[in-house]
Amino acid sequence: MMAIADPTRTPKRACIIYASEDKILTDKLAAGLRSPALQVWSAEDLNHGKWEQRVKKEIRESDVVIPIVSKHTQDKPIFVDEWDFAVTQNRPIFPFVIDTSGTPLGKGGYSRTDARDWTGDLSHPGFISLKQKLSDHFAEGIIACEQPKAVSIGGKSLSLPAFVFSLSSFETQLNPLNGLQLMGNLAPPACLISAYDAKTHIGKRRNAKFWIAVDALRRSESLLFLDSGNYEASRNHDYRSSENTDGWCVELFHEVALQVAADIVFSYDHVDPKGSNAKIVKNILANYERDRFKTGLGPGTLCPIVHLPMGTLDIATSAVEIVVQIAQEIRPTLIAIPERELGDGILTRMKTVKAIRRALDNTGFYQPLHILGTGNPTSIAALALCGGDCFDGLEWCRTAANYETNSLLHFQHFDALYANFGGRVRKKEARSLVELGSAPFALRVASYNYDYFCDWMDYVQTMLRSAEPEKLLRQIPYIGTVLALAYNS
Repeated sequence: MMAIADPTRTPKRACIIYASEDKILTDKLAAGLRSPALQVWSAEDLNHGKWEQRVKKEIRESDVVIPIVSKHTQDKPIFVDEWDFAVTQNRPIFPFVIDTSGTPLGKGGYSRTDARDWTGDLSHPGFISLKQKLSDHFAEGIIACEQPKAVSIGGKSLSLPAFVFSLSSFETQLNPLNGLQLMGNLAPPACLISAYDAKTHIGKRRNAKFWIAVDALRRSESLLFLDSGNYEASRNHDYRSSENTDGWCVELFHEVALQVAADIVFSYDHVDPKGSNAKIVKNILANYERDRFKTGLGPGTLCPIVHLPMGTLDIATSAVEIVVQIAQEIRPTLIAIPERELGDGILTRMKTVKAIRRALDNTGFYQPLHILGTGNPTSIAALALCGGDCFDGLEWCRTAANYETNSLLHFQHFDALYANFGGRVRKKEARSLVELGSAPFALRVASYNYDYFCDWMDYVQTMLRSAEPEKLLRQIPYIGTVLALAYNS
């Protein structure tokens, strides 16, 4: 099992030295490197006092020194003096070179990180390389990877954390065909359809309207997700057997995956795995390779689903062990795990996601985590703060949202909610449908909920990048304080 950094351990310290002309980039570098495990100091933290003495103190007390090398540092005697002082103090030095012309005379022999033309992008290969070098140096994997603002998938971009608007034939108010057509009009960030539902529109039963809607989403900026279909198959007790020869099976999944050609395809999963964690990892990888071979999809598109062993007593430990090994073996765009398997209650689920995120960040690369079946706004916020990146759920087409309390009411309560909150619907396409009295009731409710969930995710993204992200939880009525305490524990 991979070692997890002890959060109670004294943080390491890094000191950045730089030219004053590069202050903006220094701020971005410091912000990107800071974590509970790494304190970062640079001269912008010094407002007054004896500058030289303070800088020397910080260098002496640092564990590493990071010079930002640019065209502005070539003729900066103070910059060279600070570097030389770090050498006299035997501080490990990790030059971060954004312009090779700025390398001071005699400093070219250091193992530098090439980050030419870096503008502050935390997904830049040079920045990622620096974090990996620091992590390797400390030999503890303590440098936390920062969640990127977006993930690139097949030429499209998905802002994180993200909500994927799921569609299903099982117990929703919106059938998948109508839902797909609605998604084509609303252009969501991402939409998920079930491979099980899609199978009814292939072969001799091919439905032209369904495929027109699928093609429209594929050509748009929206990301199209395809799940394994096992949720609907299990709920409908419709698996292939000698008595049910037309039931759902992995061969049908492969056929659907090839025809739909989605941006993200979740691998065919086995819901109730048995055996040790090592055995479960082995089976997930074997099933993933089978699906990859049958569909021709790679880790950029094909993403595994992790299920935990039945009856496990230590959910967090099992989840960490399985998810991290899968990440290290495949490094897919997303790794999915059902919310219901993270624990019985929201506080336990938060704890589990935090443990998974800590362990994933110790791998040295950022692995996005998709939580399946999370459609409650409070759960989305809580699990996003704990390290979840992507969520999908059916609540948006099963209930009606309250903009004020961020709670969900019965689907039929929409007209009363609309009377109060209709004016808050911001997206033009959604508003035109919500206000269309002649439109089917289900489409009006779904359009209203679509706008709400987009609004909520914008707010979640903003708060996660704020100085006090836990305020997102504290404002939740009745349970917000408890959630914030769990987040900070």
